[in-house]
Amino acid sequence: MEARSTILLACLLASTPSLAQWNEHPPLDVRDRLTFSATAETTIQNDLMTALLSIEASGATLAEAANEANEIADWAFDTVDGFETVTARTANYQTWERRAQRDAPTEFGVNQQLLVTSNDDAELTTLLGVLQARAKIQSVGYGPSREQREATEAKMVDAALRKFRAEAERHRATLGYSGYEIVVLQVSSHTVDPADAARNRQLRGAVEVLATGSSVTAPRLKGGTSTVTGTASGIVQLLP
Repeated sequence: MEARSTILLACLLASTPSLAQWNEHPPLDVRDRLTFSATAETTIQNDLMTALLSIEASGATLAEAANEANEIADWAFDTVDGFETVTARTANYQTWERRAQRDAPTEFGVNQQLLVTSNDDAELTTLLGVLQARAKIQSVGYGPSREQREATEAKMVDAALRKFRAEAERHRATLGYSGYEIVVLQVSSHTVDPADAARNRQLRGAVEVLATGSSVTAPRLKGGTSTVTGTASGIVQLLP
């Protein structure tokens, strides 16, 4: 029993820092830590116009409905190929079946959505005038292109980091500490597009007027801007 106690005491003494080590490297006081964040923000032009179209087909069998929907989709994609600045992809594909009455035959249907985008709203509007002959325009909106958004978000994160560093130095100087160390650091970024669903529905009506070439005075469309934000947040240890 005495031998075990001696070994345990020796281990404790070995793991305890000496007085000289304590004086040379005193433990940092966690009370000397600051938690704060810094934000950088800017606006960018919404340079991309997007439209969502719906293709609907029905028939006595699912195969019949699917064949009709596929034929319209093939026509739509072939039409898009003739417009240099426009890209298109399938956004959604759903099938359904229903009976109008209990004894009525089952009706099958397909709903396929196409998403078309372009940085030339005049060309996209012209295309929609063609596509809406066989597809329904569901929504139209504006937003920043991926390349512009990612590049701007990266710049805002860099700007937020510089502001975070400046804030840390300001706090250190104001409080009279010799320096600081960053204990925890997190960064984030996001882009807020003001073109919500309600605005998209309003734009849809305006685009339908433009696309049909109506004699009605053409509505004025403008993409507007989006807000890009970068944030740096963390914990700083102030050094005595």
